[in-house]
Amino acid sequence: MEGKPNATQAVPFEWDEEDEVETPQDETPSVPKPTPKGVPISGRTWKLEAKRASLRAGLPVKLRSDMKEKMTLKLRDQALKKKVKEIEQRKKAEREAEKKRIEDRRKRKAENAKKSAVVQIITNKNTIKRMSKEQKKKLIKM
Repeated sequence: MEGKPNATQAVPFEWDEEDEVETPQDETPSVPKPTPKGVPISGRTWKLEAKRASLRAGLPVKLRSDMKEKMTLKLRDQALKKKVKEIEQRKKAEREAEKKRIEDRRKRKAENAKKSAVVQIITNKNTIKRMSKEQKKKLIKM
């Protein structure tokens, strides 16, 4: 019975030194691997890489700004608002001018159409009385 082991018999197992599994001790599972640089998954290449708040905390925070800085900022903002208002007014004036030009063109076109129309003058009022409603609607008074 020493030839082949049976399912009921226990098989002796010899442990070799080669079979030992070594666990890497230099890698710690808690530290995430750095992501590769390049195009982000979203495709938004203009977005900067996010930084943690703790890293940004080391930046110096200016608690007070002096009066000169405040006044220069205020003056710059006022100048910017004034410039924006001027641009808006200029655009509004351009739109109004364009509207007026279109209206004038439409009026001229209507006047020219009236001038160039072939008309028949009706002197007898009885012909008008005999006309149907549709024909009377087509009449033009001059």
